[in-house]
Amino acid sequence: MKVAIFVMGISGLVAQILLLRELLIVFSGNELSIGIVLANWLVLEALGSFLAGRGAEKAKNKIEAFVAITIVFALSLFAAIYFTRVLKIFLGVSIGEGVGILTIFYSSFLILLPTSVTHGALFTFGCRIFSLFGEEAGGPIPPRIGIEDAEAGNAPGADPEVSCRGASSVGRVYVFETIGTLVGGIVWTYLLIPYLHSFEMAAWIAVLNFLVGAALLLPRWRRGGYQKGLATICCLLLVAGISFISAGGAGWIHRRSIDAQWRAQNVVHYQNSVYGNISVIESAGQYTFFFDGIPHIATPIPDIVFVEEFAHLPLLSHPDPESVLILSGGAGGIIYEILKHPSVKTVDYAELDPLVLELLRKFPTPLTEDELDDERVGVRHLDGRLFLKTAGDVYDLIFVGLPEPADLQTNRFFTEEFFALAGKRLAPEGILVIALPGSLTYLSDELRDLNSCVFNTLKSAFPHVRVFPGDGANIFLASDSGEISRLDQDLLVRRVGERNLQADLIVPRHIEYKLHPRWVEWFLEFMEGGSREINRDFRPMGMFYSVARWNAIFNPRIGRLFRGLERLNLWMFVALFAVFAGLTLLRRARPGRSRPGGITLCVGTTGFAGMIFDLALIFTFQAIYGYVFHWLGLLVSFFMAGAAAGAMKMTSLLPRIKNDRKFFIGTETVIIGFSLLLPFIFLALQPHLDRPAVLAWVRVLFLFLSLASGLVIGAQFPLANKIRLREGGSLSGTAGLLYGTDLLGGWLGGIAGGVVLLPVLGLLGSCLVVALFKLSSFVFITSQSRKSA
Repeated sequence: MKVAIFVMGISGLVAQILLLRELLIVFSGNELSIGIVLANWLVLEALGSFLAGRGAEKAKNKIEAFVAITIVFALSLFAAIYFTRVLKIFLGVSIGEGVGILTIFYSSFLILLPTSVTHGALFTFGCRIFSLFGEEAGGPIPPRIGIEDAEAGNAPGADPEVSCRGASSVGRVYVFETIGTLVGGIVWTYLLIPYLHSFEMAAWIAVLNFLVGAALLLPRWRRGGYQKGLATICCLLLVAGISFISAGGAGWIHRRSIDAQWRAQNVVHYQNSVYGNISVIESAGQYTFFFDGIPHIATPIPDIVFVEEFAHLPLLSHPDPESVLILSGGAGGIIYEILKHPSVKTVDYAELDPLVLELLRKFPTPLTEDELDDERVGVRHLDGRLFLKTAGDVYDLIFVGLPEPADLQTNRFFTEEFFALAGKRLAPEGILVIALPGSLTYLSDELRDLNSCVFNTLKSAFPHVRVFPGDGANIFLASDSGEISRLDQDLLVRRVGERNLQADLIVPRHIEYKLHPRWVEWFLEFMEGGSREINRDFRPMGMFYSVARWNAIFNPRIGRLFRGLERLNLWMFVALFAVFAGLTLLRRARPGRSRPGGITLCVGTTGFAGMIFDLALIFTFQAIYGYVFHWLGLLVSFFMAGAAAGAMKMTSLLPRIKNDRKFFIGTETVIIGFSLLLPFIFLALQPHLDRPAVLAWVRVLFLFLSLASGLVIGAQFPLANKIRLREGGSLSGTAGLLYGTDLLGGWLGGIAGGVVLLPVLGLLGSCLVVALFKLSSFVFITSQSRKSA
């Protein structure tokens, strides 16, 4: 049975991260959806755990039921992957169009439903089977501890050994599943991602589960009846799964699903990199490169208006541009236009995802060949921000070729920390150039706040900022030199003639129109009512406003909700804590017997804390490195490894713990301390993150912190089970209640933390909210313990 629980852990991790990656592609790579998807996975696992609680008690053939659920779990993973890829068809969403938060919530919930519920049910059945048939303390459960004792879980006043033994069985299942999760994360990162596509991964997971099911049932073959029939089904599915993989069936479904996803367009390339998914569509010689479903580069015919304005207006604003750096989006027109300026001697080009550069070579057009083969162009196969940290050169202009901070990966190029880094790489009269969505007719509140936030952030890093408002894009110039503030129409028109610039759009009449003072005056006047926030790496308000803008387009009511959420601050949570603590103290003063529930509340807030810790590390890793798409499996598995170590250590200590509640209160204190320590570690490191040597070992620190956060979270679960079993209740019921409460707390943490707390309050504020939540449960459990005494 240990092997079955171990495989359950591997399968759960692979299924979770696999579906998360597929959904991220559909949801345009927005990391806020990570919290929503993980939250839905957890609440559905909780649902499966609750539903299976009574079923595990009543089922006469528990192993057969476990195997049947395993089969459903394995087969549902295939269906979930396919329906994820065709999700936009059902939603009526066009290719390249994003989706709103509400749509992300309910669509991911429905897709995850069968896979998550069945996996949650496996945990409860595993606890019940393990308590009856599994090994414990080196051998089977002694006959004197019978089924009745295990089911009773030790009512108040009963033998403490039974309670300890029941809690131990739950703890051991938790440990074996989590060890499987750790192995699954390592296998996912180093074996599955580099060599297999999604349907091949799902096929091998199914084969592994069918093999375990057959191994569990074959010893019962002689009993005949449905045991023999179910064992036969497992064996047939095992053979069918291996044959399916060998015959290329997984590859066939993979290709068919891509065709359906892209609605029969000519997909010439589809690949997951460490940064995201890249798809290349070809139509009549025109190539469009999609990054996580969003158009990134179009060639050989680009957006002429944007390309010419974005390249030429900044270059004409510099008296003698010689060295240029482009961070993403340079191929497909921008490099071509930059090279028209005769003074330009070098152009360094680094992409957000270096795989894009390889694919531009694989699918060349005359435009991209002219750009990348020019001797003045140096292609850097490195993430743009990491290149900027390692570059020793200074540049006259640095172009950020990303449209807006729509996710954490792109937000890294619109923060105060990035602007400060870019300023160090600019020559004395150097200019940083970025673009944001804009309009010359009307700016919505969300679009105004997005532009205001980034505008404020630029002004916090540079003394001089100039904006060229436009329909479709506002172009921002930032510099330490006051030259950009003195630009006028006549100067730029004169430079066009001096450089003999040949362009379709940038002619004297268009320059006079773009630089007319009324546009800048109108823009600055409209910005006065906008956000005053600063966009930072560890508090990505720019991404929050970008997400709010897209959601307001899809659903104006959701847009109003985001405007309300923006007003959240830490003092609101302090006030809520004060009210809760006051009510708890009043309750303590009332005469009467203490009511149970403190342990359950603590487990729920611990689940909330665990999810926030996990998301905080994921979001922070993405803000620093940009390739959490690749490290998701490692970060999650190290968190679960810590949870396994904590649960294992606590399980071994259960027989020796004399005062359960006092020890439990100690675990609450440790979690509060960790929530206060975590943000200050990264805030202390932040000034040194521009050093490559520091970046190298900080990755190891992420794994250590994931392990440590899991350790403090996982240690509480077995002890909570022991205390609840002592208070009364069945083993399966207690396991289902606490496991479900833990997952429900995680669900709340995923929704609140991923969508609101981390973007609005930032890393520090979110961790302080966790500390306040845990302080609330700490006050409740301590007051309950004193009242009981």
